[in-house]
Amino acid sequence: DHNAPTSTASGMNIVVDMWLPPLFGYTPYIQPKNEKTSLNERGYHKYKDLNDKQLKDLGPRRYFQKNQIFPSDRFPDFLQRIYENMDNYNKPAAFLEQEMPVLDNSWFDISSHEGTRKIKLMIVHYNPLDSWYDRLDANIRDKMKSYLKKNSKKGKTPVSDRFPNFNLLETHMPPMAMNLLAHLTANVVAELRPELDNLFEN
Repeated sequence: DHNAPTSTASGMNIVVDMWLPPLFGYTPYIQPKNEKTSLNERGYHKYKDLNDKQLKDLGPRRYFQKNQIFPSDRFPDFLQRIYENMDNYNKPAAFLEQEMPVLDNSWFDISSHEGTRKIKLMIVHYNPLDSWYDRLDANIRDKMKSYLKKNSKKGKTPVSDRFPNFNLLETHMPPMAMNLLAHLTANVVAELRPELDNLFEN
């Protein structure tokens, strides 16, 4: 599933895709009113602070606690930079860190080299991109709205009904949706060319 960065305030209220917070030791964004959970507070929670019942209530998401490879104290900065770089849906939401510390993770056989390992990290978070969308033919935009009306995850975020916020795991998406996703990806790569060049510099 796919969520775009959204914010009702700042900092830890910025909602990102469910697979990203566990990399920093946090749960996906929790909304108690929309799901059965013993966690009463909306937002992200550190896995290490949860008790057995709270972990069980997370369902399959409890297993994501094994995914941490970056320090938890880097997560708020990651959220803020992703949101700011998105520029109100006018730019791709990208995060580039020159020296991100890596933690030991025995589950994935990742070594921190005794705390000395740092990597250059870039994360691109798909989000509605108005600068791309506005260039599409009006007929294509109408067809997109019709498709998203049937397939979007309504109520999850304020932009749940906007492309590309739909279930990417489906295998029966129409050619138009797949082609537009490929086209959006190409546009994102073109716009982030300076960041990508920086990423692969020696």
